[in-house]
Amino acid sequence: MASLENILNGPWSPPEPETLPPPEEQFRRAIAASGITPPKEIVFDAQLHRYPTSESGRDKAGWYVGFPDGIHAGAFGCWRSGVQSTFTETIIGRELAPAESMARAAHIKEAQEKACAIREQRAEITADTTASIWSTCQLASNEHPYLKTKDVKSHGAKVSGDGRLVLPLYNTDGELSTLQYIDAYGTKLFHSNGLTKGCFHLLGDFSDAAERIYIAEGFATAATIYEETGRPTVVAYSSHNLSDVTGTMRKRYPVASIIIVADNDKSGRGKDLANQAAAKHGVRVVMPPTVGDDANDYRAAGGDVRTLLSDGEGLTSERLQVVFGDEMPDAYEAPDEIVQDLLVARSLAVLYGSSNSGKTFWALSLAAAVSESEVFFGKEVDGGLVIYLASEAPGTIRQRMQAIRRHAGKGLSNLAMVPIPLNFYNGANDANSVIELCREIEEVKGQPVKLIVCDTLARMASGANENSGEDMGPIMDRFDAVANATGAALLMIHHSGKNKAAGSRGWSGIQAHISTEIEVSDESGVRVAEVKKQRELPSKGVSINFDLEVVEMGIGKFGNNVTTCIAVPDERERTPKRDAKLSGYLKLIADAWASKSGEFVDDLPYITRSALRDYLVDNEVYAERTINNVMGPSAKRGLIFACLESGDIRERVPGLLIVAPDIIKTIGLMRDK
Repeated sequence: MASLENILNGPWSPPEPETLPPPEEQFRRAIAASGITPPKEIVFDAQLHRYPTSESGRDKAGWYVGFPDGIHAGAFGCWRSGVQSTFTETIIGRELAPAESMARAAHIKEAQEKACAIREQRAEITADTTASIWSTCQLASNEHPYLKTKDVKSHGAKVSGDGRLVLPLYNTDGELSTLQYIDAYGTKLFHSNGLTKGCFHLLGDFSDAAERIYIAEGFATAATIYEETGRPTVVAYSSHNLSDVTGTMRKRYPVASIIIVADNDKSGRGKDLANQAAAKHGVRVVMPPTVGDDANDYRAAGGDVRTLLSDGEGLTSERLQVVFGDEMPDAYEAPDEIVQDLLVARSLAVLYGSSNSGKTFWALSLAAAVSESEVFFGKEVDGGLVIYLASEAPGTIRQRMQAIRRHAGKGLSNLAMVPIPLNFYNGANDANSVIELCREIEEVKGQPVKLIVCDTLARMASGANENSGEDMGPIMDRFDAVANATGAALLMIHHSGKNKAAGSRGWSGIQAHISTEIEVSDESGVRVAEVKKQRELPSKGVSINFDLEVVEMGIGKFGNNVTTCIAVPDERERTPKRDAKLSGYLKLIADAWASKSGEFVDDLPYITRSALRDYLVDNEVYAERTINNVMGPSAKRGLIFACLESGDIRERVPGLLIVAPDIIKTIGLMRDK
């Protein structure tokens, strides 16, 4: 008996089974990814749990509810920051059944209702309590230790009996909602159970005539801005609150110039949330240049805050980078193609198709070609590093990468796979992680990342409503941010919609974000990847035929043969898909040629119009009185018009040429016959 090692060209063992963290840890990671401090312990018992999310550990603004039946699911949030989201356990090779999806939706609705009811009850009590406290506090002196440290004035702040600075948070109706306390060392604490989402404090004159309004995160930053500019300034109290507060200001002051002064914190969260708020509400963002600084830190370090803020007040033409025609170079600047006719640097592309169409196999072959700097199905490639975000089925992607290595004999040393599920719906953390990963790998490998494959768009938007612009808009903005920050082309694998003619499924705005749309289909026995949309290149309609070649991987755990596939070129001609009426018209023309003509012109079957008319009359295909309508080249319901429009015949006065290859082949219309 032959040695198994000889058969397999060396020792082989099946790949390690893909594993995921337990549901408790997945839930903790989902909470952390949203920017909320997760609890130390997760309990799936369908009860609402509260826990502290601040450094002091004394508040209980964080909450979660976990449901244990079926696939674990739940909801979570932070009352202080206003963040709220949902969680569903990821199980490899397993998707939610319809009944489970319905149960999950009901559970999440129940959890959110529980949290809302408790929140509202506690917020009402807190509002009454804090109103009483605020009324008894004394106005703070500018000599308060915290104010002295920050070198700002009190601006109506008060001081508590224990010496802490007290700041108010007002809701959109102007009612006091809760208080923030700051001690001499800068430790900040909100009054327990108070509502902070959408609440703010105002510094300066907010009359209807306000021309310019600044919005900052913290009080010291806002005070610095107000003292330097004299302009009305809003304290939003947290980066998570920027969008809601900005929306309120934009609604109240629709013609004012609104500028968010973001904190340049090390995590990048302040910048990201400020940019998201600016994009949503049509305002501007400025930020200190030094990482770790806010506007107050910047001034303390000798920075010119007025000049910094003037960057947000410059000429609109400069800010929008207006370019006049005579300023453009004469030389043509070609798009920076990563893959000829298909992908452009810093752009988004969607690769979609129905299940089992072969889209993932095709995407992996594309990724391998870019990573190896090799021609891809006849298309030139600008090669470099490739990152494959295998968020949906990492075990399957791992096996298919092994198959490509085995079949092509390539090392794929420039193709990196990320097996951890990423989610661009629960905040910008995962998008920022992808950007940081690109920079780390580029530094190690000494070359740029050229392509990022996102598998799949649905999995990386888990929890979002795919048909909602409110949900999908920020997600697409994060994909845009990754493309712009890395300079790579982003290829998102997606699914066809119910109406295949309408393209990929989901919100129509997805198509507005992307530059390229490629459909993968399996019709007439040939798989095809066809460019359906191309914004920057003249390649709409370009198609690539491919086939799936089986690759033997080895022996499975129970002795079965394990196989997978790779995408390879397919030179076969694809048979056009026609409706029954058009097929009938073409058969009539072909039969008429065989009966009346048999003539070739330019190596193509040729028949005169009179010969075609005679055939139709002789065989009583149409009544004589309707022949003119059927034969007219402009009769939209006629035989000749339909075949000319489909491109299956061409005019050659005074007759017609049959040019459809499959028709020529099928009915045997060859010269030697």
